[in-house]
Amino acid sequence: MARPSRDQVFILSFAAVLVVVAGAVGLAIWNARDQEEVAEPTGLETSFDPLGETRAEILAAFDGYLRAATEANRRGDPYYDGLELYTDGVLRLQITQSIISRNEDGSYYIGELKSEATVESIDLDAEPPTATISACIDATDYRLVYREDNSPVPGAGPWRRYMAEAIATMNTDGRWLIVANAAQMDQPC
Repeated sequence: MARPSRDQVFILSFAAVLVVVAGAVGLAIWNARDQEEVAEPTGLETSFDPLGETRAEILAAFDGYLRAATEANRRGDPYYDGLELYTDGVLRLQITQSIISRNEDGSYYIGELKSEATVESIDLDAEPPTATISACIDATDYRLVYREDNSPVPGAGPWRRYMAEAIATMNTDGRWLIVANAAQMDQPC
């Protein structure tokens, strides 16, 4: 039988030492892990909201409604396409009639409406699915003026922040549309 060469003995010895060292390190890590207490995470509570995406769609529809109504007012266009994208029913009719009336008076709204809205409830079992929205509307930069020279309409305003309650329903194509919005001017926010 042939004797192993010096290099082979060295490699085998080195491998054996590595195995022993690796085993010792592994055992030390294992023992240290067993000694540690498993602590419950604190302050990192996460909650899963199964309706989170639906809430986001509803809030996007509400934001779209405000932007579309503002733009329709600015243009004086009661049939502005954006209204059809975000509103339906009585609310769209109210906006349309309001713009027509202001066009006859030569007035319109300038400025911007801002909102902080939350979805208060969602009923996906209703026919059609329905949601209620509560919003703080900031109308401090929204004014009724005459179209001719942008002078303020007497008696209009002053505008401020107020609460509003809106209702959204899901259209047959799956889009949420705002169908009612009631300003609660006596409730500041």
